[in-house]
Amino acid sequence: MASTDDPQSRVWGLNELDRLSKEEFKTVARNEVQTLQKQQQELQLKQQCFNNVISRNPELAVKDANGNFQGFNPQSPLFNRMNFYMTNPDIASRPEALEIAEAFAMRDLAHATKPVTQQTIAKQANQIKSLQKKTMVEGSGNNSSAEISPRQAAIDKLKQTGKVSDGAVAMGELLRRSGIMSD
Repeated sequence: MASTDDPQSRVWGLNELDRLSKEEFKTVARNEVQTLQKQQQELQLKQQCFNNVISRNPELAVKDANGNFQGFNPQSPLFNRMNFYMTNPDIASRPEALEIAEAFAMRDLAHATKPVTQQTIAKQANQIKSLQKKTMVEGSGNNSSAEISPRQAAIDKLKQTGKVSDGAVAMGELLRRSGIMSD
């Protein structure tokens, strides 16, 4: 620092140093406050993401008798897959890392179980169709049974009774139907 004997220059220099120090202090303080606010927002976002993930997937958490979080459940396939993604520094460095890892892990698990799920759905669809066929009622109105042709009625009666006369009626219906015999 240059020295001067001029009192006005000296006063001006000291005032200038004081002003610069105050501005620098304000800038540093402002930056520190902004950094602190950003850290608090990130911490709140992390906590919110944690709460959301645990509420959507309670099997991830090990809790004590009072319901307080004690840790993650290492037996959970979802946790194991999420843990894989949390080792990625690009994901882990973000405040919403847990939700990102959850989304990727759920995608992976859904993709892995897709063939089994499709088979289960197809099996259930077939069961539903079968049950629907058993409960279907053809036609409308008061008659709940389907109309039966005279040939089928004669055959059904023969099966029930086994009488020769019913057999003759059934045979006559078969012959009429095939065109060998006329009315």
